[in-house]
Amino acid sequence: MFSSIILIFLIPSVMTTPINLYRNAYFSPFDSRYLLSNLSSINSTNSCLCQCSSDPLCSTLIYSSKTQFCILFFANLNQGQLKLVTTNTDTNVYSFNNRSSTTGGNSLAAYSGYQPGSYWPTQPAVNIFDGNLTTEFTSHGVCNISLYLSRCGQNTGFYFTPQSGSMILAGFRLGTNIHSSLRDPLLMTIEGSNSSGSSLTSGSSWT
Repeated sequence: MFSSIILIFLIPSVMTTPINLYRNAYFSPFDSRYLLSNLSSINSTNSCLCQCSSDPLCSTLIYSSKTQFCILFFANLNQGQLKLVTTNTDTNVYSFNNRSSTTGGNSLAAYSGYQPGSYWPTQPAVNIFDGNLTTEFTSHGVCNISLYLSRCGQNTGFYFTPQSGSMILAGFRLGTNIHSSLRDPLLMTIEGSNSSGSSLTSGSSWT
């Protein structure tokens, strides 16, 4: 039972298991928003793998040695379909299917503005709890008012302390509006804490 709850969007992950290789295959995610990067002129498998391993969101990639394209996805294999391709394309799928999420980092307070680390001035986190689907919460994350990337929401989030005291979270539901196709989180974690005040900014305070 926790007195505070935190919800963090798009948590990065680290590689903890070997790579799974699927030869002569192509990966199609169920949701096109899982595409991270579509890279060209990547001249080796290792270079493509390095691109994925250096991106904390990447868990699946396609590499073709013939065309030298490298496609990175923020999706596990169960979030799409593996398809067979003809062998003369030299196209393989590599998967870090068991990349484990890492949480527990310290947090910084967002501010009203249009730069990285800010939220849209008229769309603060308090809007999440007003029960009104016409209002929004928008965090720029690592992006800004004019930059839109699939990873903008990485490590953004909010926390709240129920006025009724400690609680057991049995479920949650988020509503979205007209901008949902661009702003819906792809992955989130929910954590709880019995700490209070400024100690809530410490990652070690959360479970």
